[in-house]
Amino acid sequence: VTERVVGSAVFLADGEAGSLYRLNETGSALWRLLARPVPVDEAVAVFRAAFPDRDAADVRDDVVGLLDALLEEVLIEEAPADDEDRRPPREPVRRPKAPRP
Repeated sequence: VTERVVGSAVFLADGEAGSLYRLNETGSALWRLLARPVPVDEAVAVFRAAFPDRDAADVRDDVVGLLDALLEEVLIEEAPADDEDRRPPREPVRRPKAPRP
């Protein structure tokens, strides 16, 4: 997946599939957040802090919906669980898909 930033939008190109995706400002912010593996709960908390006047369930639905769409298009993948992490798992962790050689 190749990333290009134009203004506040992020464009993602999947050369293998021949697809181009444009993320709006919210999607672009989530994409930047996914520069490292992030638990879903953490991503939701970041967006709840950014939009405190929005209903918490709506924010969660929006974030999870976008993550699911990115996952379905194979633009992100679920990160493997860290065996050394002794905290109980909260939810799957997701990360941007590694560039293909």
